[in-house]
Amino acid sequence: MVSTGIKSSELSIKHLAKTFYFILYFHFKAKSKDLADLVNMPKLWVKHQNPY
Repeated sequence: MVSTGIKSSELSIKHLAKTFYFILYFHFKAKSKDLADLVNMPKLWVKHQNPY
């Protein structure tokens, strides 16, 4: 039971890190690119959050 708890917390930390990286990546990408990419960003974000 203890190892399962550690595993799930590790998983959530990895997910948080991935999400944080995703936000940072697109934040800087949008800064360096034109406004069209900024408009497309929410669509990509929804795809990332809901892969199914």
